[in-house]
Amino acid sequence: MHTPQGSSAASRQGASSDNWELLLLEAKPFDIDDQFSPLINYLIWTDPDTGSVLETPILVSGVDSLIDITWSSAFPGVVFGVRSAVTPAPLDIWMIDIETGLATIAVTVPISLKILEGDLDFSPQDPNVLYFLYEYENGAGHEGLFTVNIASQAYDPMGEIAGPGKAAIPDFSGLVAVANGPDVELFIWDTRGSSSDMARLHKVDSTNGQIIETTMLSYDAGFVAWAAMHPQSQTVWFGDGEGGPPGETWSGIISPVDLPSGALLAPVALSGSFYDAGSVGGAWVLRSGASVPTVNTWGLVVLFLGILTAASFVLRRAPRVAIAGS
Repeated sequence: MHTPQGSSAASRQGASSDNWELLLLEAKPFDIDDQFSPLINYLIWTDPDTGSVLETPILVSGVDSLIDITWSSAFPGVVFGVRSAVTPAPLDIWMIDIETGLATIAVTVPISLKILEGDLDFSPQDPNVLYFLYEYENGAGHEGLFTVNIASQAYDPMGEIAGPGKAAIPDFSGLVAVANGPDVELFIWDTRGSSSDMARLHKVDSTNGQIIETTMLSYDAGFVAWAAMHPQSQTVWFGDGEGGPPGETWSGIISPVDLPSGALLAPVALSGSFYDAGSVGGAWVLRSGASVPTVNTWGLVVLFLGILTAASFVLRRAPRVAIAGS
C-alpha cells in the first residue's frame, strides 16, 4: 500500500507560520432540511490551530451557492469554485478574488449537469488541471468525476465513479489529488451522513474514475466535507461540516489527516458564532503582500540601468564644441 510522501501529518504547530493561510468557504443560511436553496457564501481566513476566525468574513458577490473552493499556483490571488445546480445547467467554473470576494466565470463547460454537492482540487502535476467530484442525483448514489483544464478550457467527463468497495448509496464529498511519482491519485471520502454507517475513503484512478482501494473509517463524516493539501508541507487537511464518532456530533471541524488510512490526527472544532454547521469548502492559499519583481521585471530594470549607464558614458566621452564668440 502506497503512502504519499509527506501525507502523514505532524503537529499543526507552525502550519500557518509562512505565507500559506487556510481559507474556508461558508454558506448561509444553512438548513439541512432545505440545503439546496440559494445560499450566500463567505470566505473566511481561519486559524488552523484554534479554528477561530482571523478576519472579517468576506461576502462572495457575483455568484451564490458555491459548494467548494480550491487554489492553484498558476492563478495567484484567486480561488476557484463551482455552484450547486438543482436543475441541469452548463458547468461554470468560477474564479473568486480572495481579498474582495468578487466572482467571475473562468470557464464554461458546454455540458448541462445537475450538481447537488461535491469537491474540487487541482492536479499536483499540472496547476491548470482541475478535478471536480460531484453528486448529481440526491440520495440515489450517482457520483461523477470531471477534469477541466482552466488554461485551454479542454474538459473530460469521466462519468460515474465505480468499482469495488463503493457503498450501495454513497455520498461522496471530499476530494484531494496526490502525486505518486509521475501519476496522480485521487482520495475521495464517502461521507455517508449517518452515525450508524461510518465513512469510507476511496483511492481512485485519476484517469478513469475507477476505485482502486477502499478503507473503512472510524468516524461519520456527515454530509458536507472537503479536503485540501498544504502545498508546502504536503499535509492533507480534512474539513467536516457535520459528523463525528458514534454518538457524537461535530458542529464543524478541521484536521490534518493520515493517508491512506484517513485517520484524523488532530481535529479542531471551528469556533465563533459565524459558523453555522462548519465550512462547506476550504483551501490552503499562498497569500502574498507586496509583489516580488519577476524575472521579466528585473530584466527590464537591468536593461534600463544599462541604457542610462551607456548614455552617461557617451556624454562624458563626447568632444567639446567651441561656441563662436566665446
